[in-house]
Amino acid sequence: MSTVVSQLKLRLSPDVERRLLPDGICLLKQTRFATYLTLAPAQLEILECFTGPEPVAVQDALFGMLAAGRPCHLREFYRFVLAAVDRGVLIGQGADEDQDSRELRGHCWPFGWRVGPSVMLFVLFAASGAWALGGSVPGLPGTAGGWGVLLLSIILALSLAYVLPGCVLRGYGRLVYSPGVRSHYGVPHFWIDTRDAFMAGRPCQLATALMALTAPFIVAVAAYLMNIQSGLLAAAVALLMLSSPFGNTPGHELVHAVFRRARRIPHRVPQFMSGRLFCHLFGMSARLAERRYLAAYWAYVFLWLSGLFVFCEGVVRQHWDVWVRNVVFAPSPGAKAVAVLGCATLFVLLLVPIICQMWFVFHSAFVLASPMLLNTERSLLRKCRGKASPSPEVMAGFLAQTPLFADLSEEGLLAVAQSMTVSTIRKGTLVIREGDCGDLLFVVHSGEVVVSKETETGHRAVVATLAEGEVFGEIALLDRVPRTATVTASCTTELFILPRISFDELLLAPLGAERVRVIIQVCSFIKRNRMFSEWPDQALQALARQLSFVDFERGQVIIEQDQPNEAFFLIYEGQCDVHRGGELYATLGTGDFFGEISLLQGVPAVARVTANTPSRCLKLDRDEFLRFVTEDALTGIAIETAMEHRVHQDFSG
Repeated sequence: MSTVVSQLKLRLSPDVERRLLPDGICLLKQTRFATYLTLAPAQLEILECFTGPEPVAVQDALFGMLAAGRPCHLREFYRFVLAAVDRGVLIGQGADEDQDSRELRGHCWPFGWRVGPSVMLFVLFAASGAWALGGSVPGLPGTAGGWGVLLLSIILALSLAYVLPGCVLRGYGRLVYSPGVRSHYGVPHFWIDTRDAFMAGRPCQLATALMALTAPFIVAVAAYLMNIQSGLLAAAVALLMLSSPFGNTPGHELVHAVFRRARRIPHRVPQFMSGRLFCHLFGMSARLAERRYLAAYWAYVFLWLSGLFVFCEGVVRQHWDVWVRNVVFAPSPGAKAVAVLGCATLFVLLLVPIICQMWFVFHSAFVLASPMLLNTERSLLRKCRGKASPSPEVMAGFLAQTPLFADLSEEGLLAVAQSMTVSTIRKGTLVIREGDCGDLLFVVHSGEVVVSKETETGHRAVVATLAEGEVFGEIALLDRVPRTATVTASCTTELFILPRISFDELLLAPLGAERVRVIIQVCSFIKRNRMFSEWPDQALQALARQLSFVDFERGQVIIEQDQPNEAFFLIYEGQCDVHRGGELYATLGTGDFFGEISLLQGVPAVARVTANTPSRCLKLDRDEFLRFVTEDALTGIAIETAMEHRVHQDFSG
């Protein structure tokens, strides 16, 4: 798959609108599909590689940047390219015909205004509407006609809340998408997609949210002038709906427009509220990148819930006595049924805010306590007991084909197989939970698992997919740290499970911790190297022809610090010392590589590398190395990860 990504030939779509902001950020819109991208200056430089008239192979674009001495993070490069393809910004040959079904037509409102008039209108009608409501909750209607007026007034307020933002979009020269009737709030109303406010920037996003929130106040003023009590109640209900912090409501968009730092961040704050809030309140995480936005959202949620509680309490106070009396002394069964339904509705409405706040508290507490109270791995082992499994000989034969166990003897493989437990799990089963204490190593025998990590907002981002023969769970066993990611089965999957005791005795003892680490994370030399796991035999043979053996005597300098470096080295046997500033920084052994920092960053060598013992290395010249890391995405990312780890150690050490 990664090779396919590298070989894609792409060009910039002709249907792309750009807007360059003063801070260097570039906003992109795919005008046919109404999809958007935010580009930092480095990403804009990547995009320029595909602006020619002819499609450019992804690997050629990356190679051109690296060869020109322009530093480029490989992960960010591929992430941006895939995002641009997904949104139709970068297209391949024939893409115009293939994607016609995605086309979205925009509409232009007949008139409009910008943020200044929007703020003035909001202030005017918010003050007037608040005065019209008078600080008290209007009573529920007592007739069928009153309920009909209430429903129609709510529909009017919600529809107006999507008409007014269209005027703001027109004022900024933007388009309205997908106008029509929707039922997002439980009742049918007019609705538009205001996504195009993104291209006009924060002022337009702020103005569209304010205009939507102005609509209930307009209805309140009109109802007051016409003395329609049901209209006042409808305005209050619509205001609660539109200002809700849950979902993509105008209230949420307002907080998002005012407080967020990034141009576009996912609306993942409900996950933050229910899962990550307490962790950050108790200082259990690093500083949040969107700290101000998340703190503002947290305060807004509880303010809104308090307002909902006051509203419900006012309705209950007005009608509870009458409806309770009707429940007991109603003159007819129909009146009694209405009274029972009304009492139940008011009771539920009163409890909703309390239940929501209790949910946040208890769910967050559960997230904090679950790693200590509920270990998913032990639970998985208990379910395996007594179930049939392949014979040890069959398991040993499978393990012999995997990189981690390939160097064990037949006796060692059989011993490992006899110590393993087999578990067959269904799609969606949680195997490893981030933050748990880990005591098991897992090997995928069949099926597939997904590795994900939790972002600061509580959203889970997929970082890898592991298939047959791949190993996971080794980091917690080697480094004695909590689980660093969550692993979930993406289909029916069979796992071989090795406990820590057997891992230490049968794997670490004969191979050593560093050897195990090299096998798992770098996956052995060439064919058994995980960086090449998806390379076909022809590609591996081509790479082998480009590599050359170079022998070094003990003490011989391989790379000199602050001098140009023109090669990448992979240690075949022996050891090499890395010195920085005259001090020993690291000792590298078989399977390690060096020289990648200066080649990827286009700078002189950052360290002095000498042979500690008689050593043999595989050498790859600069141009071939750059071609090597650009031909396969996973290979390039693996090398870049090692480079970043070394740079991080340099700064933190």
